[in-house]
Amino acid sequence: MGVFGHSEGALFALLLDTGHAGKVPAIHALGLFEPLSSRYLNLISVQVKAQVAAQVRAGQITKTLATTVDATLKSAIKKLRATGKVASNLPYGLDSLLSPSTAMFLYETDKFDPQALARALNPSTPVLLTCSNEDTQITCFEVGRIVNGLFAAGEHYDLVHLTNVDHVLKVDPTGSPANYTKNLPFSPALKVALKSFVQKNL
Repeated sequence: MGVFGHSEGALFALLLDTGHAGKVPAIHALGLFEPLSSRYLNLISVQVKAQVAAQVRAGQITKTLATTVDATLKSAIKKLRATGKVASNLPYGLDSLLSPSTAMFLYETDKFDPQALARALNPSTPVLLTCSNEDTQITCFEVGRIVNGLFAAGEHYDLVHLTNVDHVLKVDPTGSPANYTKNLPFSPALKVALKSFVQKNL
C-alpha cells in the first residue's frame, strides 16, 4: 500500500505511517506533495505576518494596527493551544482562519510537528516529496524542514523541485490562489516523477 497526501493531507500520511492514526496495513511508500511542513498554527502565524507586512509596505494599514493584529493573533493561538477553543468573530479578518467551527481540527493537527514525524519514519520506506518555487502557501524553504527530518532518519527520498507549478499542482507561473479552481494542466514533471516512483516502489 502507498499513501499519498497533498498539503495538510501530507500530515495525515505521516500520521498513518508513524502509527499516530492507529493500526493500519503496512505502508510501502509515501508521497508528500507540497506538504504542510510546520505545526499548523505556526504556519498560519507566518502567513498572517507576511500578509500584514505586505499591507504595511503598501500603505494599506499602519504599523500600529499591524502590531495590534499580531498581538490578537498570538493571544488567540495561545488560547487555542491551551483549550482547543477560540473566540468567535475575531477582528481584522482573523475569524476566517481561526473560528469555533475549525478550532478542534486546528487544535488536534497542531499537536504534531511534520519534521519530527518525518524523523520517526521507517528508514526503509521510500518517500516522494515535492516543492515548487511558485507555491505561495508552502515554500521550498519550509519543505526543507521535512527534508531535514527524512535525512536525520536515514530515509530514502526523492525530492522533486517543481517550477511554474502552484500549490494545487497545476501549471501556473503566477502561483496565485485565485487560479486554483481554473482548468489548468496538472504538472507534467510530477506526472513523470509519480509514475516512475509508483512503478519502482509499489
